[in-house]
Amino acid sequence: YLRVRTIYFVLIPLIKLINNNLYMSYSIILNRAVATAAVFALTGVATAQSTQANGDIFEDASFKYGILDEVQKTVAIIDSKLATKQEETKVTIPETVTHEGNTYTVTEIRAMALNGHQFVKEFVLPETITYIGERAFLNCLALEKINMPNSLIEIDNAAFSFCRSLASVKFGTSLKKIGEKAFQFCHALTSVEFQEGLEEIGNNAFWYCTLETVNLPKSLTQMGEGCFTVNETEHTNIKTLKSINVHPDNPNYASVDGVLFNKDITKLIQYPIGKEDTEYSAPSTVTIIGASAFEQANLHTITLDESVTHIEDYAVTSCPNLTIFNFPDSLVHIGEHAFSFNEKIESVRISPNVLTIGPSAFSTCKALNDVHLPERLEKIQNSTFANCESLENIEIPDSVTEIEDSAFNGCNNLKAIKIPDSVTKIGAQVFQDNEALEDVELSKNLTEIGKYSFDACNAIREVRIHASTPPKLGEGVFRGVFEPDYNDDEERKVPLKVPTGAAAKYRNAPQWDQFQISVDPSLETNEEALSKASTVSVYPNPATGTFFIKTDKAETATLLNIEGKLIRTLSLKADTNTINITGLPAGVYFVVVGGKSHKLIVK
Repeated sequence: YLRVRTIYFVLIPLIKLINNNLYMSYSIILNRAVATAAVFALTGVATAQSTQANGDIFEDASFKYGILDEVQKTVAIIDSKLATKQEETKVTIPETVTHEGNTYTVTEIRAMALNGHQFVKEFVLPETITYIGERAFLNCLALEKINMPNSLIEIDNAAFSFCRSLASVKFGTSLKKIGEKAFQFCHALTSVEFQEGLEEIGNNAFWYCTLETVNLPKSLTQMGEGCFTVNETEHTNIKTLKSINVHPDNPNYASVDGVLFNKDITKLIQYPIGKEDTEYSAPSTVTIIGASAFEQANLHTITLDESVTHIEDYAVTSCPNLTIFNFPDSLVHIGEHAFSFNEKIESVRISPNVLTIGPSAFSTCKALNDVHLPERLEKIQNSTFANCESLENIEIPDSVTEIEDSAFNGCNNLKAIKIPDSVTKIGAQVFQDNEALEDVELSKNLTEIGKYSFDACNAIREVRIHASTPPKLGEGVFRGVFEPDYNDDEERKVPLKVPTGAAAKYRNAPQWDQFQISVDPSLETNEEALSKASTVSVYPNPATGTFFIKTDKAETATLLNIEGKLIRTLSLKADTNTINITGLPAGVYFVVVGGKSHKLIVK
């Protein structure tokens, strides 16, 4: 999408600027070159043409031909001279053509041969055509009618892309394959008629069309992903598809109430986006929700049985009214963008057996404020919760070892984050632009934080880190955190609490040295240390002149100031010990005994 916008809003004005007097020529160039390049970007189809004709190339007044087979006397149309002729609204492809005394049969229309004929409303094809190449009729914007001869065997990738006026197509009896994105962006296409013999329909073959009903033949053996989908929220006007029907004797596919499945009803392939129901319960036999299966559906509630194990890429994305979706305990995988752009979902409780959640799985779920992640999850992938503007709190399970790039980027209401000790790496831009983030607690095993990870988090009031060695930081990790408050010229003083003995390391580490660093011995305690510690009491608190340490075993204690500097080493006996602190300046101190820190206020 962005590449297309660049082509239309940057390249086109540049061409106009170069020569306003050649606007008509420019329009032709646009249709036959620039827009073609745009479709390359959208379709993912290689830019190279199909293999050209084997022999000589010749031409007549209308077309350029390439000889395919000199013995069989067959040729392909490889180019046209009619694209710029406004009077040519109906073009007939000849059945035969004569060259140097020989008569050749026209059997193919090669890649891009007739693309950009913006004035042609009708093409008439002879009953000799067997193959239509990649982008052959691309961007024929005025094309309303074309016959598909019974001789035609294959329609290649993007062959009729952007034929926006084409209203209906009846395919011939010999057609076996329709390529990827063959009719994408044919916005006026409301009716297609498939014949028995069709075996394959490629990915996104009828993407962004206005089909209302699809009837699939018994012969169909292979369908790509998203054959009849629309995937951008602004195109609600073309949510017309209400039913996908399958011949009952088809051995590979089935239809239940207009919903497309594989034959044994274990995979839900596509729910028609124009279906008017508000609730849907998948059959109990379903184990897989296929890619783009519910994309853009009008449903408010989707219920899955405890048989579902996989939700594939884009499966439930961009459903504008979806508020309720259950995650069965049987679920183990959630795919890329599986639930992205569902702007009414508020709560997500992911089943405990989920092992993988794909990139951007819940991105831009703007109302999402409550998330429970599974305890077996090992990685939070790229942009998983990016732009979830209402998310205030999230608990990261201690099974997670890595948080990838932009995982929580743009979560403007996230107020606090605690990274568990299992996490060793935080990627780039993970918490960038989280304007409400105030409290950050980082794990003891953290070794790396990627660039700009806390960039523009200018509400942070404290960072606590359990790691004794400062993690490696990428560029600008805390950029913007220390910027002065409004009407204040001085940089913000942001506290960084570190474990005992780590203060000097952090003060000498790039970027970490910008914080106001102090020691908090409690950051180095853990359950194991506490379980092995002796029973210790420190009193009175506050204390003046003298305080007491009562312990059940002889050991050594340390007295630290608030910056973690050693004030005194204390040898304790297994009894009540009197500690003289006469002359010690008033302030906050820590008594560390047996791995446990006791806060002591001296008056």
